[in-house]
Amino acid sequence: MRAALAHWSPDGQQIAFSGATPGKPWKVYLISKEGGSPQPVTQGDVRETDPTWSPDGNTLAFAQVDPFQADKTFIVLFNLRDHQTSQLQRSHGIFAPRWSPDGRYMLAISSDNGKLLLYDVTNQKWRPVGSNLGAFGYISLSRDSAVRSSRGSTTPCLHQRRSDSETD
Repeated sequence: MRAALAHWSPDGQQIAFSGATPGKPWKVYLISKEGGSPQPVTQGDVRETDPTWSPDGNTLAFAQVDPFQADKTFIVLFNLRDHQTSQLQRSHGIFAPRWSPDGRYMLAISSDNGKLLLYDVTNQKWRPVGSNLGAFGYISLSRDSAVRSSRGSTTPCLHQRRSDSETD
């Protein structure tokens, strides 16, 4: 199995990651800190990527991705208590979710990789973050919920403050 984008749970007991086996699409898996066999979060042969833990550790958010049809790409929420999945409202055409440390926001990328979007969990609304920023690599939110993005060798990092949306 190939593995990528591994993230520890907030309690340090398990790891969520994207994994792929030959002939199968990428899936999101969980594995105990003690090791063992990785367990897929969902069943079926759909492409899943970029798991991220909610700060309380009760929910995983990840993307279900169709590289050919943007309207079939969206963010999935997986409840770790009852193992149920749901689609995040208004998340069609959006992938690579990242929870903010306080749980109030989620950061993600549009499926055309041209927009960085911020989701307000309370208001259940997306808003663009910045404009004309180019393509994105790996994104994250710092402890103060500022946006961080690696962008390749020519523009290594973007930093944007959530408070005033200024980019530096």
